[in-house]
Order: sequence, then structure tokens, then C-alpha cells
Amino acid sequence: MHYLEGPQMSQNSAFTLVAVALSIVLTNTADAQSSTSGNELKRMQGHWRITEMVENGYVVPEHQMRTSLPGGGLLEIIDYTLLFKSPVTGVKTAKSFRLDPSVYPKQIAILERDTVTGLGIYQFDKGKLVICVANPKSETPTDFTAHNNSGRSLMVMESFSIDEGNSGKLFLPPPPRTTSARPPAQATNFDIIEVKTPATNAAPTIIVNQAPSQTPAIAGNVAGRILTDAEVRAMLVGNWRMNDGQGLLDITLAPDGTFTSFRHNEAITTFHTVFVATPISSGSWRVQNGQLFLHVNSSYRADRVNTTAVFAVRSISSADALLVDTLGRVAKVIKLP
Repeated sequence: MHYLEGPQMSQNSAFTLVAVALSIVLTNTADAQSSTSGNELKRMQGHWRITEMVENGYVVPEHQMRTSLPGGGLLEIIDYTLLFKSPVTGVKTAKSFRLDPSVYPKQIAILERDTVTGLGIYQFDKGKLVICVANPKSETPTDFTAHNNSGRSLMVMESFSIDEGNSGKLFLPPPPRTTSARPPAQATNFDIIEVKTPATNAAPTIIVNQAPSQTPAIAGNVAGRILTDAEVRAMLVGNWRMNDGQGLLDITLAPDGTFTSFRHNEAITTFHTVFVATPISSGSWRVQNGQLFLHVNSSYRADRVNTTAVFAVRSISSADALLVDTLGRVAKVIKLP
């Protein structure tokens, strides 16, 4: 029996066909992955606001997100760049990122100057962008959780559009949701909490002359003398710290009559390995009739801009001071080195 045989294929020809086939497969795969990554990147472009955040099992309140996160929790994604702008100083900061949508869950890496500072996963959920990121010392998340001691931050972001004719509005987030609105006349730059034991033995306390309508208060049994406004102003110049119920707040009163306040939120640690906290507010200050006036020129909250907070200086020393707001609430502030 005879079989019909075609021309013999050489070994080199076989290798060539295999190489061509593999090249086609790999090229198509690379093109598909590139197309997928491009589509994912396209969905991320634009402006985003962080609306929910869990940090190491701690649910971060909205007001804390607005004060401890860069840009007040607002960001813009341009290509592979996360862009933040301080609502107080106007200083811009940027991070870069890369995506890998070919795995499940889809992965994202946050970089700073080509150094990976965060590894995580992301997904789009009903128009929202959900990101779970861990610091480089922790394992890359495999699910969207940020339980206690996980070293993770879980964020939910919503996209929004801005008035292109006034892009400055982008970095003025709305005030935190609250059950009752404070009357404009009582608006302050920060909330004062009552200090039940204001007296201190750290240094002699000096009594400050108050406005005519107010009665001076003496802290404990410490004797002091009446100071002029010029003397009070000179003692107020410097860096001060207080706890306002939302965390530590630092206020710098500059000799030129300007001030800047900064928020410290020690609870947020993981996310701070990726981003830098932003200032709270800035403006001008003066002393008149024993009262401290803080006029806010810029703030992370739009409703605080162009408002003035007034505090009676009950006592002041080289180490601390007692302030009373318009509602009669007392706060102790510590002077920093």
C-alpha cells in the first residue's frame, strides 16, 4: 500500500512557525492587557472626593478626613498622577500610581519618586471608586477590608465635576454633615472644649485685662498683674497647641499678624505613609481689649472663610494660656518650644 506524502517540512521552518505563532499570541495578549489598562485608567480620570474611610479598623469621621487628608480629601487624577492642592496654602502635591487590571482583585501601586509607598487593590462599584491600600511592610490586600492591625486603609471615592470657570471651588469641600447648624455669629475656626482643671503650676500665671463687658477670671489662687494689649500680643506670638475634641490642633501666631493652624490626627497612620496632611486655615490675628481676634482668610471649609473667631484671654504665661469663646467655653492652650 502506498501513501501519498507531501513535501517534508524542515526543522528550521517548524521552529519559525512556532515562533511566529507565539509572537502573535503574546502580542495579542499584550495589546489586550494594554487596552484593558487604558480603559481602567480612562475611568479614573477626573475629580474625586473621599466620602468614606476606614483606617486599621477605625472608621474615620468626615470632619477628620477633611482636616487630615491632603486637599481636604479631594484629588484629581490626571493620567497616572494623583494631584492634591492645599485649600489653605495652595501648595500642590502629587503621587504617581500604576495599575494591573489583569489580576483579581485588580491591583494598584502608589509611588513617590519611583519608590512604592502603598500596595493595594481597587474596584469600581456603581460609579464609585473603592481602593484598599496597605503600607509596603504589610501584605497586599486580597479583599476590601481594613480591620484592626491590618495595616490597611479602605477608601470610597465619588467623582464630581466642577465649574471650569472657577476651578478654585474644587478644593473647598462642603462642611461636615451635622444635625444642627451653628449660627453665623457663633462661627469659630475651631471648637473649644471645656477644661475642668485649667490651673497649672508650670509657670506664674498673669491676669489679662478683659473687655469692659467681661469680668476677669483668676486661675486658682495665683496672683498676677494686669497686662496691656501690647504685652498680651507679644506673649501670644509663637506656636500653640490644644485639644479641641477632634484631635491636636497647632496654631502659629506670627509677629506680622498672620496665623496658620494645622491638624494632628494620630489615629490616621497607614494612609499617612502614602500622603501628607494639609493645614487647616490661615488668616490674620490681633489683640484688642484683652481679646484675641482670628480672622480666617482661607480654610479647608468654605463656610469658615471670611469669618472671625473671638476669644477672651483669661490668663497667659510663658507656658500656657486660658481662652474663653463667645459661648463661655474654656480651653487651655500650651505654648510649644
